[in-house]
Amino acid sequence: MEDLGYSDRPPPPKTAETLALLAFNVILFDSMMTYFLNAFGIHVPVNALLIVLVFILFLESRGRALQIAIAPLVLLHLCVLSFMVGIFTLPQVGYARLLTLGAAVCAFFIGVCCANNIRNVDRFANVCLFISLAYCLVCMMALLQFFPSVFSVKYALGFRDGVQIIRPEITTDQNFQIFYFLPGILVIALPFRIKRFLLSLLCVLLSFYILTQLKTRSGILVLLGTLMLCIVAPFGSKQLGRKKVIILPVFLGLLTLIFLPLIMGFSTGLWERFTGSYHTFHGRLISIKYLFDHLLSP
Repeated sequence: MEDLGYSDRPPPPKTAETLALLAFNVILFDSMMTYFLNAFGIHVPVNALLIVLVFILFLESRGRALQIAIAPLVLLHLCVLSFMVGIFTLPQVGYARLLTLGAAVCAFFIGVCCANNIRNVDRFANVCLFISLAYCLVCMMALLQFFPSVFSVKYALGFRDGVQIIRPEITTDQNFQIFYFLPGILVIALPFRIKRFLLSLLCVLLSFYILTQLKTRSGILVLLGTLMLCIVAPFGSKQLGRKKVIILPVFLGLLTLIFLPLIMGFSTGLWERFTGSYHTFHGRLISIKYLFDHLLSP
């Protein structure tokens, strides 16, 4: 078990850590569960499980598992209130969005519970890798058309300058798919372990291929930005290890040079989206820049 600064805290109950990991899995497997249930004609609100899990965590720990500092709690209330103003004042937004908002708040508190109760970094990293690699496997099966009745691809229709655009979707919206790959990618930021590093790198490579096939510019930008943060993270915390600062850029650079023709071949559709339309892409660049400006200098 790695020590990343938690040794001064009392260890949480084993049950709380197990429940936190279970809740974390439910959050990140929600779109995959919905994806497979829909394939068999079953429509179940998977996110409703989050409310039950938060309630169980609250009872089991008597509220200790969900403790949060005053400042972020105030900000959370302000965010919730601002969303509620929109729900009640905008006629095109239905009251059903209150359930979506409730699920988002539950997911937030499950994240708090994970931060308060999970101390075994190796175990948590393995869970993150398992989740992201499972999504990579499902997406690859769908894109390669293995068992299409089970691993189906949806096609979203859109228009650009009067021309119809068709883009594939798998477990969720193209622009949201990256968020299910991020846990495994972020494992690269942890102290160097050869097996863990290689699995996380595999997740990066598969994610890059999948996102190019989904033609999501936002997804690619988030992926590249996350890799940059993982590379520079050891400069802020020596405990993360600095081997990757050299190993990762060199390895990825060599792979890019060796397989550049192949990469350019399968990313043609995405490249056309980067070069063919700027009116939405410019906004994405501003959003990504704002995000990383505030991550590096909050």
